[in-house]
Parts: sequence; structure tokens; C-alpha cells
Amino acid sequence: MTRILLIEDEEDLADLLGQLLEIQGYQVEVAYEGRAGLAKIRSQDFDLVITDLTMPIVSGWEVLEELRDSPEHSAIPVIVTSAGEARDKAKPYGHPFVAKPFGLNQMLAAIDKLIGPPSP
Repeated sequence: MTRILLIEDEEDLADLLGQLLEIQGYQVEVAYEGRAGLAKIRSQDFDLVITDLTMPIVSGWEVLEELRDSPEHSAIPVIVTSAGEARDKAKPYGHPFVAKPFGLNQMLAAIDKLIGPPSP
């Protein structure tokens, strides 16, 4: 089964998106802040990470840097989310960017383009 880690500090959004992705056939783990997300990445295998860039304590930027600097995790595909003004700052990282607010179809299109449909 395709496993996604969703790192999002807006708990209502994280819970709703997680449920919607599970309905689509993905297995979803949620972390409500970057430090918890990094701990999950270190202890579990994921096919995709979706992270908000602007979170307190450990930001999505720090998550991206740690993934990039980790030989063990640098190949994990990542989708970044944030308000639209972060798009230009995110470009050098080369990850797909989905601007908030987004619809489920936008997120599904980004996921499908990056890793394809869920595997059984």
C-alpha cells in the first residue's frame, strides 16, 4: 500500500486531508509539527511526504533540509504546501508546490504526477 506522511500544523486540515487521501486508497500517517514528522520519517518507510512549509518549532523548510542531507531519506518524493507567497522560495528545492487553500483534486493531481495512483 502506498504510504504518505502528512506534516501539517493545522490539525483540522491535516485530519480532513488525511481522511480524504485514505478514502482514495492511500495509507496516511499525520504529524502535526515538523519534529514529529522527522521522527516518523526516521522510524518508518514512506512513499511520499507532504509538508507545510510554515510551521512553528520545526518548519517544513527544516524538514526539507534534513531530508536533502540524509542519504537514507533524500530520495523520498515531497510535495510542499503553504500560502502562495512561499512558491518562489520553494522553487530552488524542486519539489511540487500546492498553494493553500487547495482542493482535493489539486492535491491528488500533484500526488499522481509524482508517484502515481495508490498501490493495493
